[in-house]
Amino acid sequence: MSSTPTSNTPRSGPQPARNAPCPCGSGRKYKQCCGRNGGLSDEEALAERRGRQLLQTCREAQQAVFRETKKIVDRDTFIAANEAWFGAAGIEYTDPVSVPIQELFLEWLVHQYELDGPADGDGPRTVVAHYLARRRPVPARRRYLEASLREPLSYWEVEEVGPGPWVRLSDRFLPRSVRVYDRSISQSVHEGAVLFGYFVEDGDIAVIAVVAEMPIVGRHLALVDELAERIEGQVETPEDLFRLWPDLLATYGQYLQAMEAPAMPRIYTPDGDPLEITTLRYTVVGGDGGVLAETLRDAADFAVDDQRAAESDADEEVHAVWFGVGGREESGTSLHGSLHFDDEHLVAELMSAKRAVALRERLMELFGERLRFVSSQSKGIEEALFDDASRQPKPPPAAGLELDPDNLPAEILDVMRQRFLAWADENVPALGGLTPREAMESEVGRVRVAELVDDWERMGRGQAPMPGADFAALRAELGLDEEG
Repeated sequence: MSSTPTSNTPRSGPQPARNAPCPCGSGRKYKQCCGRNGGLSDEEALAERRGRQLLQTCREAQQAVFRETKKIVDRDTFIAANEAWFGAAGIEYTDPVSVPIQELFLEWLVHQYELDGPADGDGPRTVVAHYLARRRPVPARRRYLEASLREPLSYWEVEEVGPGPWVRLSDRFLPRSVRVYDRSISQSVHEGAVLFGYFVEDGDIAVIAVVAEMPIVGRHLALVDELAERIEGQVETPEDLFRLWPDLLATYGQYLQAMEAPAMPRIYTPDGDPLEITTLRYTVVGGDGGVLAETLRDAADFAVDDQRAAESDADEEVHAVWFGVGGREESGTSLHGSLHFDDEHLVAELMSAKRAVALRERLMELFGERLRFVSSQSKGIEEALFDDASRQPKPPPAAGLELDPDNLPAEILDVMRQRFLAWADENVPALGGLTPREAMESEVGRVRVAELVDDWERMGRGQAPMPGADFAALRAELGLDEEG
């Protein structure tokens, strides 16, 4: 593949109207002068035409080979190939997360999967090799298929998005680059993104045979970096990548699963401690929660919710909040923990393990032997708010910290609000793997992001309010509030 792709001179400023005078000063209309190729230079226009022709050859060759596949690949062979491919990815074929690599599987099946029986020529017996040995495709189609047999699956980084319908990609494992002409990809990727798939070159023009649907972007690029470190020294030629396809595919499988369950960023309390929900449980000795309530009312660093108690039955539990060791004067409106108790049990919930230690010491000072410590349990914020099985918000628990926006401590609400707004920088499959903020850079992307936010807000109407959800703030964060 070419290592010195031709450069283009970027054009700046708005494109003139077709019937406007050409800005080059020729005196002719733009459409009859510099605009006759859609604003491209003669060199770019010629390259695009060649790219379109090669892409058309690619599609025709693929259709012919897939027809051949139906004739020579039986059901058992297809199942075996399917299990090998999706097994390497660590994903079930029936799992919706597998969709981005299903088309890529078919390309791998015809080019790389070795069939039973005698080889066709010098290489392994594949569907494409079988087709070339027994059919007589037109020269352009044969040239394309022969080139495709030499190109392994790989990861390609977007180095440059040209002003025309092209992008320059570099192989992450080999010192080679390729200039790809394809208007659809040049309008949908950003520099720095990594594509996973097959590219085929004919002369100095290359096209995409197939790529996985979602480019790898953002923090997930670390997966490709880790793969490059693992196989360092094992790849010197494209042939070396053929045998490493399971490793390459496993990395993309990890990416797809990470997209389904994005990692939550590390969050800290205003004190600088790691944020984690810590629950303390006590038994009330003597069976008199009223004494606890009176003691807390007199303490400067606690506040008892008397209004809530007055509105409930006498035997209901009492709720209180803790403002920290410094009391209300130091913490202001910042709550360090919440408590609820009755005549038998007391449960306290705090936002860090350090605060839990401080509260234990404070309760021992206030109540001594009136409280008997039972247990302490800590959970990360993601574990506390999301169910590991479905990665969806948990329903409010029957007791303890309830996800009620009107009663949640201010710090928890703020964390959940920040988590909600962080969606702006999460990779979204519906946006082709881009983050909403990245998608907003294009006109089409702005429309799609606006639709997603509107749909999300509509889905929540008529249901219990989502703690931390602030759609006005999300629109402002993305710049959607500037839309007319």
